[in-house]
Amino acid sequence: MKKIYLSVVVIVLFLVAGYFAYTNYATSLRQVACTMEAKICPDGSSVGRTGPNCEFTACPDETAGWETYNNAQRGFGIKYPAGCNFISTDENEGFFDYGRTKVASMGCEAAKWTEIRLAIYIDDSSKNIQGCLSGQGMMNAVGARNINGTNFNYWRGTDVAMGGQRALDNSYAAIYANKCVQITSAILYHDLDFIEGVSDQRFSAEEKSQHDLEIQAQGDLMNKIISTFKFTN
Repeated sequence: MKKIYLSVVVIVLFLVAGYFAYTNYATSLRQVACTMEAKICPDGSSVGRTGPNCEFTACPDETAGWETYNNAQRGFGIKYPAGCNFISTDENEGFFDYGRTKVASMGCEAAKWTEIRLAIYIDDSSKNIQGCLSGQGMMNAVGARNINGTNFNYWRGTDVAMGGQRALDNSYAAIYANKCVQITSAILYHDLDFIEGVSDQRFSAEEKSQHDLEIQAQGDLMNKIISTFKFTN
């Protein structure tokens, strides 16, 4: 009797092992060889296709270690990197037709040639929402941008000269909870041509190249910061 029982157990184990071996073999036959395409991520790295559907691997999250500024009263949050700092404000700017209020601002440590700033405004009066969205107080409409599920109108301001310094301004506007929400950003940078024109200081071709690359890098950083903005309620 024991021999019969052991024989049955051995047969069952053999069948189970055979089933799993066949399943693995069949799965390997169904695997698809993914193409050798590469997707360039925002940080400059690349990822390839993988998995049964040959989908691109997710890019690294460059903002994973950033701090988060949350404004519970106004219902939004935004992330920012080391070297930057957000503060809550309550500054009404009534010179606009729609009377916006600055509710938060960000400043960052100055780099060699540049400095970045950001401010968030909310129109508490809601007197002229369409004026807000059509770019009152802004210029050079570019189009629209979706930021974490919210469509913002986007404007690129002029390159403003201020003596030996210039500023590249961008603005975004969206309607949320029947209020106009605006995000404005500025990249302040040294005007090397102006400085050379009014002083004896001269800059080498390498310095000018580094200057231009720093402006571009600061623009990329600002774009990443704005991309983390989201409404929280």
